[in-house]
Amino acid sequence: MRKSYPINTSPAARGGPERKTFTYLKKLTEKNLGDKMFVRLFPDFCTALNHEMRVSLSNLHFLCQDRLPDLIPLIDELLNYQGKIQLLARLTIYDSDIEIPVLRQSFSESELISLGIDINKKAFNLSIGGLKQTSLSILRSFKRAFSELESGIKNSPVIREFNEDLINSAFSTVGIFYSSVSSLINSDFSLTGVLMPVDDAHSGLVKTLRLASIYSGCEYNVVFEERNSLRDIRVNANILFLLMIFKNLFSNAKRATEQMYSSSPVLVTLNLRNDILSVDFTDYGCGIHSSILEKLKNGEQATTFKDDGNHGFGIQISKELAEKMNGRMYIKESALGEGTTVTLELKVV
Repeated sequence: MRKSYPINTSPAARGGPERKTFTYLKKLTEKNLGDKMFVRLFPDFCTALNHEMRVSLSNLHFLCQDRLPDLIPLIDELLNYQGKIQLLARLTIYDSDIEIPVLRQSFSESELISLGIDINKKAFNLSIGGLKQTSLSILRSFKRAFSELESGIKNSPVIREFNEDLINSAFSTVGIFYSSVSSLINSDFSLTGVLMPVDDAHSGLVKTLRLASIYSGCEYNVVFEERNSLRDIRVNANILFLLMIFKNLFSNAKRATEQMYSSSPVLVTLNLRNDILSVDFTDYGCGIHSSILEKLKNGEQATTFKDDGNHGFGIQISKELAEKMNGRMYIKESALGEGTTVTLELKVV
């Protein structure tokens, strides 16, 4: 029987949400890849897309409020569903700071029962199955409202008055949110038919870089070596995996740079060699100690919270995700006091 944890108590009183994620939930998922990926990625992934989603829906709200006011309720409905998904992500890490009135207002009674939340006893007894089931139900409603909104705007006689780039970007972001979260919940990590353009500001790898940088709070510059050669290529990739890899690399780079009391942006270099796309992440931070580098090369966890940073757990997961995309990720070079370059390689279709 799973242990119930109180709602709205101090995380420190029970070891903090991260400890529960990597003890209790990890035990439930260690034999199931889909559940393991869900527990590890769902909270970060939803948070990564949260800001971009709200910006996109706010832009659509602004465009429609005068010209297509009948569509405003659909946009508000999408924002409500997105907020629910974000709350579910917080529940996945046992975030006990969620107030009871928020849960009561956000979820129906049947959804709370499915999640294992007892409002009266002020406790929750979550299961991964309940989290997935409730998330899928909310996403189906999300998809319905999204399809109605998209159809209403694109079939409107005033569509010509809209900013085409803004519309395309907004719908692309909302579509990415739906398809990627659905794939994660359904444990669908197939790469079949997922051909991601590289140099595409609306749906490509460059867009995914920007999403990851927003969540990480990490500034970066992109350098394209022979940009024209990248315009028409596609990589066989999973956007969910890419987003998590980029988020991890940006977070590591930001932390390493801050330890040097520097604010230098990360340099991201895209380079095409034969049928391989290389994405180099170069920071100008503290570098990685040779002893930690050795452990990382051997596939060992090398996590430390001392002055040399926090390395290992995220890197190893990122390497696994790269391999699942038939690519690879490795530390290209690192020097103490100078910085680190990590390379992600993906096969071009």
